[in-house]
Amino acid sequence: MFTGADYQAAVVAWLYVHILREQRLNWFPLLNDRPTAVAAEVGGPGDDLRIHIAQTTHSVELQAKHGLTGAAELRKAITRIAASKIPDETHIVLAVNRSSSAWIYQLLPDDLDRLRQSRKDAIRQESRDLFASLTEGQRAALSAVHVKVLDVDDPEDPEAKWGISALQQVLEDEHQADIAWRLLRTCARITPFNRL
Repeated sequence: MFTGADYQAAVVAWLYVHILREQRLNWFPLLNDRPTAVAAEVGGPGDDLRIHIAQTTHSVELQAKHGLTGAAELRKAITRIAASKIPDETHIVLAVNRSSSAWIYQLLPDDLDRLRQSRKDAIRQESRDLFASLTEGQRAALSAVHVKVLDVDDPEDPEAKWGISALQQVLEDEHQADIAWRLLRTCARITPFNRL
């Protein structure tokens, strides 16, 4: 059974590959969001990870949620994010995999963009119901949240497959990419403060 800790470690491994490749995440088109370091269990609004990026005036915090299903579980995650003060120029990423409720990763990201642009007319019903169930403070916190899909459970999952392929391009022996991917995941699982 894939646990939350395993998922978080796999997400960290995926971030490590970006650091090794010196490659942007492309989560925020207007930022240079190339990760330079990752810190775990930071206790901030993202809680699970803080991602240091090249554009140093901004920061990214990440909450990794494997199999996030239903509005009630999503509300719990948002409540946790809203419980911390979100500093200016901090972006919160809610990383989910495709075993999560489809509307969370297919519809909610666009609806959050519309919310940030004060365009409430085109927001879908599931998101409307979610927003209506939140306090004013939680809705304000939600404006900093970006939902990103990361499937990294198995080597054949899309983002894991990319990670292994990307490692092939930086290793002297490309045939060791699978082993390198497993080692990065293991390192992320056992190291309380992860820096590369």
